[in-house]
Amino acid sequence: MVKSMYSYISEMWQDIYKDRADPLKEKIVNARAEPRIVRLERPTRLDRARRLGYKAKQGFIVVS
Repeated sequence: MVKSMYSYISEMWQDIYKDRADPLKEKIVNARAEPRIVRLERPTRLDRARRLGYKAKQGFIVVS
C-alpha cells in the first residue's frame, strides 16, 4: 500500500509533538495572547487542513 503525502506530513507532526512537547506548549500559551482572528497565507498543518476541507483559494481565514 502506497502512503499519501498527507500521511507522511501527519506522521512528522506526531513526531514533533512527542519530541518537543514543552516548547510547543509555550507557543500555545503565547498564541492565546494574540488576537483571535488572524489572516494566514497558508495553513500551518496542511494534512489537517485538507482533512477539514481546505482548498488553496483566496479568502480563507483561520480562526482559533
